[in-house]
Amino acid sequence: MTNWRRLATALLALPALAQEPQHFLEAQASLLNVSPETRRLVDGRSLAGLSLGVAYRGRLMAGGLQHRVHLDLLGLRAQETTGMEGAAPKHLEFGWDLIFPRGNWSFYSGFLGIRWKQSVDDKTTDEFRDLNLAGTKDNLNAPKGTKFGARLGLEYAFRKDFSVFGSYTQTEFNKLHNPGWWSLGVVYRGMKF
Repeated sequence: MTNWRRLATALLALPALAQEPQHFLEAQASLLNVSPETRRLVDGRSLAGLSLGVAYRGRLMAGGLQHRVHLDLLGLRAQETTGMEGAAPKHLEFGWDLIFPRGNWSFYSGFLGIRWKQSVDDKTTDEFRDLNLAGTKDNLNAPKGTKFGARLGLEYAFRKDFSVFGSYTQTEFNKLHNPGWWSLGVVYRGMKF
């Protein structure tokens, strides 16, 4: 009798094993190419940074629509006058994407927040500090607090667990600058459940 129970339990478990995973953990890495507006912040090179991140991706409905919650560290080769020099990933970006998969392709769009990390010193110009053009303190011209943005992207799964993507991101920085950049990178879809 116990053998029959084991066989029945195994047969009942087969449909669950056949279903595709509904949830994924992802890791991504990308190179950044800045828009013309952002070239005023960086050291003159178009290829001006990198991004490393992790994400949760899940299905919203059977048959298609997905979403992603992501957390990334962003690095830009910013000019010394910005107070953000160095390309090491140090700016925190977080957000939510809505994903429309079609075969191996996925189109996504989403909203994000970014926390710019800046250290103001005597080399930081007024354009990047919390002084207005008259030189009075108004806290409106510094990239302090959480700034908001959006992104659009296209992803192609060339293997079961690996994808390549291209995206465009536009964010706030301060009253004078709203940087944007194109990203080209890879996504590894790891843990599935």
